Order: sequence, then C-alpha cells, then structure tokens
Amino acid sequence: MKKIAFAGGGSGGHIYPILAIHENLKNYKEFDFFYFVCKSKLEDNKALEANIKREYISFIGGMPRSWKIIFWIFKLFFATIEACYILKKQKPDLIFSTGGYASASILLAANLFKIPYIIHNLDSIMGLSNKIFAKNSNCLSFGLEPKTIIKTKNAPIILSGNPIRQEFFNEISKEIACKDFGLDFNKKILTITGGSQGSQIINNIILDCIEELIANNWQIVHQLGEKEFQRLKNQINNLTEKYFNNYKAFSYIDKIALLYSATDLIIGRAGAMTLAEICAKKIPSIIIPLPNLAQNHQFYNASILASKDYCFLLEQKDLTVNNLITAINKITEKKEVYLKNLEVKFKEKNAVITISNIIKSFFN
Repeated sequence: MKKIAFAGGGSGGHIYPILAIHENLKNYKEFDFFYFVCKSKLEDNKALEANIKREYISFIGGMPRSWKIIFWIFKLFFATIEACYILKKQKPDLIFSTGGYASASILLAANLFKIPYIIHNLDSIMGLSNKIFAKNSNCLSFGLEPKTIIKTKNAPIILSGNPIRQEFFNEISKEIACKDFGLDFNKKILTITGGSQGSQIINNIILDCIEELIANNWQIVHQLGEKEFQRLKNQINNLTEKYFNNYKAFSYIDKIALLYSATDLIIGRAGAMTLAEICAKKIPSIIIPLPNLAQNHQFYNASILASKDYCFLLEQKDLTVNNLITAINKITEKKEVYLKNLEVKFKEKNAVITISNIIKSFFN
C-alpha cells in the first residue's frame, strides 16, 4: 500500500483542494493517507470530518517581516523536528502540499529525508513557502496562470486549475436550492460574501444599498463573518424584520455550494478557491480583491478572469454605493455573455482528475 501525506492549512483555500483530491482518491484501495494538521485549526476539523488520519504539528503562523522573525525561526526549527519524527514514523511515499505557513516545516523535513513531493500553487502569484521549495519538487501545478514561472530542477510544471469538491459540480435546480434557504425562486438571488472572515467595507456598502437592491427585485443572502455579524447584529435584526425573506444574514454559510445553485449574482473576494468555485457553478460575479495581501495576489487572480469576461473586477478603492449599483446593472445587462464564457471555461479538464492522475503516475 502506498502512503500519501497531505500538507497545507491556515485557511480554507489551502485545505479544500486537499479534501477534493482525497475525495477522489480515497476509493483506491492501494492508497493510505494522513494529513499534517495544527491542533484545533480549520484543517484539523476538516480532516476529522473527511475521516483522514491526522498527525499534529506545531502552529508557527506566517513569517513576520520584523525582528520577531527570530522567534519564528525557532518555531520553524522545532516544527521541523516534529515533522521529521512524523515522516520517520509514517514513511510516506509522496507528499501533496498546497502551501501556506503550515507546509514550510513539512517540506523542509521532506527535503532532508528526500521524500518526493508535489506542490500545488492556488494563485497566479507563488506563495513564499511554495517559492522556496518549488525547485526540488517532483511536480509543480498551478491553479491560475502564473505571473512568473519558477524553475524546477527537472519537474514538470502544469496549469491544472484548482481542485474543487464534487458538490460544486452537482446539478441542483434553483427551485430546490431556494427552498432549502427559504428563498423565492421567482426572484433574482444576490449572494454576498467577504470570505470566511467577512469584510467590514463590503458589509457596510451592502447595508447602505439594501433598500435600492430590494426595490430592484433582488433577494439578498449575506454572509458577514462571525465578528462582523456580532458588530452589526442590531442593524441586521432590524433589516431582517423589515424585509423578511428578501434579506437573509448569516455569520457563515456551510452549504455554500447549495446556495450557489440558487444564486444569480455573487459579490465576493478573489481568493483562488472562491473564484474556482464561482466559475464551476457558472455564476456571474463582481469580484472585489482584498488589497494589501502578499504581492497583491488577489488582484492578479481577479485580473486574469476579468480579462476573459469570467467576472467583473471592482477594486476596493473604487467601492462605493453608486459604483457597486452600476457594476450590478452592467453585469446584469451582459449576463448572457458571462454565462457563455463560463460555460466554455468549464468544458476544460477537471483539476481534481488532472492532479489525481499525476499522483497515481508516481506509483505506476
């Protein structure tokens, strides 16, 4: 039996591709799996839900850009010792990594033990950990067209797309999805999300233009994020009472794939997995990249898709009530163009199959 280790965590973007790959490979009896996780972090909970064996490693967080890096290096050193111990115990034949701070110590240990590994980079910009370890990787795959190519020794570099869970490909009617969320399927459904953490600026703008949106026959489903939900609780209660089913607010939505089946338009951020899931469900979208992230990667993610009319790009510096309403009207007018383009895009190969086949090829 061949053993595959998964590495990558800290955010859903690094975790969900791993779950998608595991979902596809778990029925092959020749494979066994385990996942490097940080205790009580999101990847720990998701691995448990997916019934993936877990091996715990210390949380080190992102690398600071200050004198605090000294303490971070010590944490990396001890996490690498832990990773070495786990690798020696488990003896994996291959590691599949999606990057993020959680993978650094594992890939460092993998180099010491000369264990082969595949790196999947979700964004158009290489993450720091991926950039450091790509040279010695056995395969480097990209979810979006890379802005710059990183050289590897001999490993293939492929544009695979980002692996998406099967639930985003399931065909569910708008009527059924609306019924689950208590929505009227005869109305247009607008879903707003600022990511799992929420976005204060997006939430504020949405609340300022709710009356106009509802007057234009939009039914709104709003994921605010836990902290934002608590901050705006009183205002949300007043709005849900005033507009009843036309405005539904949540701190977090678990059944997001089902909600997307009901959705006519999405307003959201430009995380690589968010974009992949929106495109998989073939939904027109207004994408507002989160600024000031490492190398401005969300802007480049969104720019690639917007240049092909897969989404409408609205920068946060330009986000006002008027500009948002204008963007909604523009994308509504061009809805058929966006739908046609999205249909063409997702006639492409499924990234889950592409990457799974690469993994299987290591053992042929």
